[in-house]
Amino acid sequence: MLSEKEIEALKNGAYGVTRDGRKVKYLGENVVGGHFWLEGLEDNKVKVISYDRFDHYYIGRNQSPYDIVGLWEDKLEPFTPEKALAGEPVLLRDGEKAFVISDIKSLVPISDYSLVGITPNGTLLRWNCEGSYWLTTDEDELDIIGMWKEPEPVKPNADGLPKPIRDLMGLEEVWHVALDVILDKLTPSVVVKPSIGWASWHHTRASNGVYYASKENCQKACDLLTGVDNG
Repeated sequence: MLSEKEIEALKNGAYGVTRDGRKVKYLGENVVGGHFWLEGLEDNKVKVISYDRFDHYYIGRNQSPYDIVGLWEDKLEPFTPEKALAGEPVLLRDGEKAFVISDIKSLVPISDYSLVGITPNGTLLRWNCEGSYWLTTDEDELDIIGMWKEPEPVKPNADGLPKPIRDLMGLEEVWHVALDVILDKLTPSVVVKPSIGWASWHHTRASNGVYYASKENCQKACDLLTGVDNG
């Protein structure tokens, strides 16, 4: 079961992990009280999945491989000297990037610290084949701890997007984010005012920020949730 702290982090944009080890991101509540999650982020095979509850995929089962069980932790790629010497950057213990530019073992055979490298600001460094920095026998902030991975691009924020409506007064139709199960993507869906007027649950949904005043506004919300840039 997720802790309150984990639930808060997930709702604020942290990545989650499913019971079967998949990377997911919370998109928000749907119009019938369920929840949308973006799945397949670890291998770029992204699709949207609708959950019965916030972290529980199917209400009729005790467990499902899709259940959200915690926060995602990126796995660090181990340091590989061959890749580093081929030009791939490495990650230092202090979180900075560096490059291994040469192996001088043939020139200085008595030294175990034969890997020579440089940081982006021009500082020269040396390590052994395991990535340990040469001036200390203990853990050092200049040790190589893995291969460098470029940070994920920052998604556009919602500051400039149309806000959902909170009041249905004067509106004959509204739009909400829905899952198109055929195309497997989020899409705007219309709700038309019933002949007897908006029901109490419509007003509740509106107060929770589920509806948008136009299809165009709702489409922008769909694009943001799935990382589409149409601007």
